[in-house]
Amino acid sequence: LQEETKKPQELARKPLEENNLLTTLVSQASGSGAVKYDALKKVQGLLESSSPLWESNFEDFLKICTDSLQDPALSIRDCCLQVLKELGRRHPAKVSQQLSPILEAITEGFNFEERHMYQATEESMEALLAQQSPRKVIPELVKLINQNDVPVLQALIRQLTAVIKNSSGSVVVEFMRGIMDQMKHCFNHSNADVRKSVVFCLVEIQAVIGSDFDIFLEELSPSQQKLVTIYIQRRMIA
Repeated sequence: LQEETKKPQELARKPLEENNLLTTLVSQASGSGAVKYDALKKVQGLLESSSPLWESNFEDFLKICTDSLQDPALSIRDCCLQVLKELGRRHPAKVSQQLSPILEAITEGFNFEERHMYQATEESMEALLAQQSPRKVIPELVKLINQNDVPVLQALIRQLTAVIKNSSGSVVVEFMRGIMDQMKHCFNHSNADVRKSVVFCLVEIQAVIGSDFDIFLEELSPSQQKLVTIYIQRRMIA
């Protein structure tokens, strides 16, 4: 009987203890060096928790992670990307409310010289975008494509291509004017990887919207039309 009376008390203490822990971690993660890294790793582990206490600390952790993507320590940047990826998976509704600044922060990761960090940035953005509505994501990516250059540019076009692939034709058509304006501009880029990314994006668009793509294809130069058509035909045969 005594054991049974303890259980409600223990349950009452648990949220308080967890709240104190989260508050402490927010403070530590705002620091630097090993203390900051250890705090971020603990945050990463706590993301498995479904506690509603995350609601009151979400914005704090989000700001710490986005700000820390510029940290000189590679280990901290990597950990922040992992935390952002998990936040995107587990709290998509809250991420949606601040999608623009989050994507802008993650996009900076494509400028990292370390190949590992570039890949980690791709994975983090992919996981985050996968939980969001294409109708919300597409205009954000189009805006970022307009604002960036290599090596960020081709990475963003690949992200847009992946989103389009999983979108309905009606949604893609809704945003085609903005998409096509950026694709035409990027198709004339001096970087071959950028132009290649554009071709694959246009091929994916055609696969999703079908004959509605024809009018947009006509906006390209004859040589560009020919190249895109070749890849569209290859896709149909494959």
